[in-house]
This record gives sequence, structure tokens and C-alpha cells, in this order.
Amino acid sequence: MRLYAVITPPPHVLADVAAAVERATAAAPQVPWLARDLWHLRLAYFGNLDLEQSMAVRETLQQIGSYSPPLSLRMVGIEAIPEDERAESLVFGLEGELDDLWSLAKAIPSMVQKHGLFLDRRSFQADITVAREIREPFDARAAASTLATYQGVPWTAHEMQVVRWRPGSGGTEDGWEEVETYEFTAPREEPTEDTAGTDG
Repeated sequence: MRLYAVITPPPHVLADVAAAVERATAAAPQVPWLARDLWHLRLAYFGNLDLEQSMAVRETLQQIGSYSPPLSLRMVGIEAIPEDERAESLVFGLEGELDDLWSLAKAIPSMVQKHGLFLDRRSFQADITVAREIREPFDARAAASTLATYQGVPWTAHEMQVVRWRPGSGGTEDGWEEVETYEFTAPREEPTEDTAGTDG
């Protein structure tokens, strides 16, 4: 099965993004927006796994979640990739506790490597894709201009999910299916007098 580790923004955050995207759609109806349930932050892609490998990945992510603290994040201004006039995707950037987010993303390939799984450590990007079309690039200038200054609702990520891609069949659409959820349960360390800066 094709498994991914993702962080999904809460419904009220996605609703705010959807309202902004709806405004942009009026200015850029040709943009291939993804369905809202596809808007998530991808931490890792594990490829096609057998049952034993799948169990190893799930046990590893549970362990990582146990020493990862919740993350304060916010979706901000959109960017066209690779360029506005011939875009293949549109992504929202992220602000917040990005150092901890990068640490989390880097821990995943390091720990699953012990089980013989080798992931591209460079593939992680701190962004969320909301539009994509690889076969035929699209003009994203109007959408990028409309959403360039977007400032989303702050939110806290308390968990990550393992999801698998489920190809549509028999009239059903392609979509994601959640396999398991792993909470971030580590407390966030507060600065001590020894590490906190002082005036003078």
C-alpha cells in the first residue's frame, strides 16, 4: 500500500483557506484547485509497502509522536511553482514553530531507515499544496496575486496521520483514507534562566 505521513489542518482553518480560494477562483477560474480533503502538509512518502513494512512505519511514527511537542502553525501567502505564468502547483507557505516541524520531518527518514526503508530527506517542504496540474502548466498570475498576502488562522497541530491513496473504482473518486493517527505528546520545553536572554 502507498502510505504517507501528513499533518492535516483543522476544519476551521481549512474553511478559512477555502473562503480565500473561492475569492481567487473568481479571478482565476482556470486554476486546477484540489479538493479540500487533499489540503495537508506532507511529512513523508513511504512508497508501496508490504504489511511488515507498514507495521514498522506505524510503530516508528508512534514513537516519534511521543517525543514531538504540538506545533503552532499558520498558513500564509501563496506561491506558484515553478513560476507564475507556467505553474504546476500552488502552495501556501507556513509560519510558526518551523524549527520543530523540520526536526519532526527529518526524524522520520532517519528512524525508518533502521527498517530498511530509505526516504529522500530533501523532499520535505514546509508548505501545503492547494492546486496542481503537471500535465499542462497553467497561468497562476491572477491567483498568486490575489492570495499573495493571505494570512491564515493560527492553529496548533496536535497529531499527524498515516494516510493511503485510494484509487477510485466503480464510480468512486480517488481519495485519501486515514490509516492511523499519532498524537504529539511531548511537553514543550520552556526557556530557563540559564538559557533565556537577559537585558544588560
